Amino acid sequence: MKKLFLMILFALPIVGLAQKERDENNKEILIFAEQMPEFPGGTAALYQYLSKNIRYPLDMRKQKVEAKVIATFVVDAKGRIKNIEVVNKVPQQFADETVRVLKRMPVWIPGKQNGKPVNVKYTLPVDFRLN
Repeated sequence: MKKLFLMILFALPIVGLAQKERDENNKEILIFAEQMPEFPGGTAALYQYLSKNIRYPLDMRKQKVEAKVIATFVVDAKGRIKNIEVVNKVPQQFADETVRVLKRMPVWIPGKQNGKPVNVKYTLPVDFRLN
């Protein structure tokens, strides 16, 4: 029984990785690719970019409101950011600021599947925390 449970447990992520979506032009969007998209310079550079460019909304700062914004977007086959969405419920000021900064991100290194650039959906948490 344990072996069967472990096999099922390991099989679930693989099934989930094969999921695909389609954009408004019916182009395929992968949820996971063999090579995931990458911000120029890697993850550390991504978080450095966010920390330099995100401005804490003044009224939220005055009210001492904090939030974690979960944003999704598509890194297309040319590395451009498209279809930015905030998928959780947060004060609108945080959502707007997150979208503003994501729209201005530089071109990413696109994800690849079978050696070819592909559209990949990416999820990024953005924390707004006061010190």
